[in-house]
Amino acid sequence: MEVSKILVAVLLACSLFLGLSYYSIQRAYEDLEEKYENLLNGYRELEVKNSELVSNLSLLQMENEWLKSNLTSMELYYTAIITMYQSWLEGNSSEISVLIEKITYLRTKLSEYANVIGIPNGLEYLEDLTQQERNLFLQKAVNSLPLNLNFSQYVEKYGIPLGIHVYVSLTTYYQPDPVSAKEYWKLPNETLQDLGGDCEDLSLLTYSILVRSGYNNTYLVEWLSDDVGHVAVLTRIMGRWYLIDVAGNWFNGLKLYVYTKILKEGTTYDLKLPPLSLHPDVKDWLVRNNYATIDVSLPPGQRELDGVDLKTLLQEWVAYWVRLGESPVEYRLVGLNVYLKTGSITQLANYLENLGK
Repeated sequence: MEVSKILVAVLLACSLFLGLSYYSIQRAYEDLEEKYENLLNGYRELEVKNSELVSNLSLLQMENEWLKSNLTSMELYYTAIITMYQSWLEGNSSEISVLIEKITYLRTKLSEYANVIGIPNGLEYLEDLTQQERNLFLQKAVNSLPLNLNFSQYVEKYGIPLGIHVYVSLTTYYQPDPVSAKEYWKLPNETLQDLGGDCEDLSLLTYSILVRSGYNNTYLVEWLSDDVGHVAVLTRIMGRWYLIDVAGNWFNGLKLYVYTKILKEGTTYDLKLPPLSLHPDVKDWLVRNNYATIDVSLPPGQRELDGVDLKTLLQEWVAYWVRLGESPVEYRLVGLNVYLKTGSITQLANYLENLGK
């Protein structure tokens, strides 16, 4: 009997011990299961981050390849220019040496641009601002102009505003934004220091010169297609409108060229070069040494626009870009206390005409 009681007590003790052990094991299992879930969630987060990093790496690799390709193309372009001038200007080795130094400078600038990354601006930048912020941006642009800016010789020869168009075209050259910088707006002092920029930069420089010269009926005008945009300047002087598209080489239907003649094997060839395709120092050297002249003329079959009919002026400007393969579908107008976004040239023209009333 006593033995039975002892056995029962032992069995009860074992059952209690096993129960406690099972409970402890169950708790430990639940803790491990919770830790596993936490680790699994952490792994998933790391997997997402890793995927983002791989994607960013691919993008950076693509941009790097673009920059390398672009740099190589530009080097080939300027090497071709050097070769042309060396054969054309035989016997002027000292002048050619100076030119080569300038080309080396351009290569250095290209390398500097290749290092620029992620500057968020563009055509959308001005749209995202309030009118007060747009006013401050435009005023900052005008105020950034150097006080000693000298364009009087161009104004004396060509008048206003064509003289400003010629001045900007000869003292700058076209510089696209780096692919990763998107559409970065340079202030006019930056554009002058860099000796150029893209359509936004050249237009903002032209706009600022006109406004500081007292021509306050001056605006930035933009067209946009589904994938690209372009900026020019529109100004009203003595009742006439002038559309100054420096980057597009268009001024009320006129085009601007660096004009020269080349003699080869007894034949003389006329050569008209768009001014923004040449470095300012090259243009200055060619004109100063009488190797080239500045030509302002109408393309074959085109007519000069007098600027009296604003709607026609805008339509001809858009038609010019359509002939170049673009498809403008929307227009924007930006100025001090002025902002308009429209898909209609008629509405844009009417809005501008009403500003002057």
